Parts: sequence; structure tokens; C-alpha cells
Amino acid sequence: MPPKKKNNVFEAIFSDVTVFKKIFKHFDKELIIETNIVLYPNGIHILAMNSAHTILIDFIMRDVAFESYHCESIQILGIKFESLLKILGCGSKGQKMTISYSGENCLSFFFDDNSKQHF
Repeated sequence: MPPKKKNNVFEAIFSDVTVFKKIFKHFDKELIIETNIVLYPNGIHILAMNSAHTILIDFIMRDVAFESYHCESIQILGIKFESLLKILGCGSKGQKMTISYSGENCLSFFFDDNSKQHF
């Protein structure tokens, strides 16, 4: 697990990145190019619309869906959807995913595999 920084405005741990990946793979990266992710003390909210304004995604993930969740104040982060999907693609089944934001325009993702390999 990454060391917990005291200056993180937001930090969430998802117990298995696979579930998170399955949710976001259903968002069409060709239609939804950029979106705002709003971090609330009680969860994450994504409201996205395609450029033709024909598709609306209104997605909420409450804090109880995470293994651990901490958000000091409301934060709005703009993100390119294709980049988010590429980052999530780095995680593997069974890995924990930690997302953190220190308020410095940098959202960090950390994938942790606690399994022991035997040779």
C-alpha cells in the first residue's frame, strides 16, 4: 500500500480494480472525450455529456463502495476519459487500487498486489 500522505485532500482505496474497470469500460471513450469528476466527502460523482448532447452519464459511487475513503472538501477534476481508461488498464484482477489527490492538479493511481509468488 502506498504511504499515506498527510497532505492528500482525497484518498480512496478500491479493494479490487477489476470492478472499477468493468464500470468504466461501459462508458464509450469515442463519445465521452472529457468529463469532470467531482470528489465529495461522501463519494464520487461523474456527470458527462457527449459533444452532440444526446448522451448523458450521471454516475455516483458512494464512499461505502470503497475499502477506505477520505475527502476533506469538494474537489472538481477535469479528466480525459481515454487517459482514465488507459490508467485503469494497468490494474490486474485482485489488485487494490488507491486513488489520491493532493490538490496540486495531479490525480495519482497506485495498484497494489499483495499476493505472494511461489517459484
